[in-house]
Amino acid sequence: MTSFWATQPFVIRFFLLAVFATAISALVRVVRVALRLHRFSGEPLSPEAVSAGSFDPDTLARCALANRLRLDQHQGGKSSVIEPREAQLRAKRLAEARFSFMLRKCRVDVKSTKQACILGILLSVLVATWGAYPMYFRCYNDAKVSGISCLIVSGQMVLADFSLCLFVCTVVYAMSSSLDRALDLRKLFWHYFLEMVDITSSNLK
Repeated sequence: MTSFWATQPFVIRFFLLAVFATAISALVRVVRVALRLHRFSGEPLSPEAVSAGSFDPDTLARCALANRLRLDQHQGGKSSVIEPREAQLRAKRLAEARFSFMLRKCRVDVKSTKQACILGILLSVLVATWGAYPMYFRCYNDAKVSGISCLIVSGQMVLADFSLCLFVCTVVYAMSSSLDRALDLRKLFWHYFLEMVDITSSNLK
């Protein structure tokens, strides 16, 4: 890595640092969204438990975002006290608002991650275009080789830099795309769960 860095012209080092800084910031957002989608310390909730007993809207929303909802209607230890219909509807609306807020917040992070990857790709193009001549000039001055050989060597170095930057951006973009799909699935399961809650509530009347 030291020899690779030492062979790069100053302008290429600057653009490489910009690409990696962009990739790191995007990766931080990816990790943050992934933690939101998988971190939940409470017990899974079922439609039957939500319909029959009181529940915390924030807990239900975080449970849904972490994919800890149970789509069956069998959960032990449910509350034997049925909350008033108005209280259930209010708690349900609060849970829907909280889940929608957290889902949109995650989507903002995913969208900004993809935009950062696109920026990284554009910086990679700058690495290739701005670095071609400095690399060729250094090779031509430092080595006793012909211009054609310097052109080949500098082309290989530019291609290596561009490939490295493009690989990093592609990996981060693929991770953000998988999170985007996970968010769509969370939303799908959430709407299905709410439908199950409505059906269960009607059966308890």
